[in-house]
Amino acid sequence: MAHVFRSDYPDVQPLDTAIHDAVLGQAAAEFGDTVALIDGTDDSSRLTYRQLDAFHRKIAAGLAGAGLVKGDVLALHSPNTIAYPAVFFGATRAGATVTTVHPLATSDEFAKQLRDSSARWIVTVSPLLETARR
Repeated sequence: MAHVFRSDYPDVQPLDTAIHDAVLGQAAAEFGDTVALIDGTDDSSRLTYRQLDAFHRKIAAGLAGAGLVKGDVLALHSPNTIAYPAVFFGATRAGATVTTVHPLATSDEFAKQLRDSSARWIVTVSPLLETARR
């Protein structure tokens, strides 16, 4: 028997806006050179809102150029890095649905998620490449 838990707060109405537009929207124009992201591991890598906007658009163009089409599912297999949001928003701008894969997932868990989500694309980082390949 499934239980439905309800918040004490009113329901949030879904937006009829793509997530990259809902989150980034006018951020580049409004906040430009303000730092949006800081790499917490070294505190030296930073992205401004303008850079994040440009990078996610370049990633979208690269994915589309590689053959990604609206409706494709992309598996994003990465720890939290400064590049993660740019890849996530780039993929959604290119028309993909993103399934996020936990960086500690085993190859069997990863394979099950790929099957369940019908993912055709994988973006990962070099330390996790062997798990993604398996």
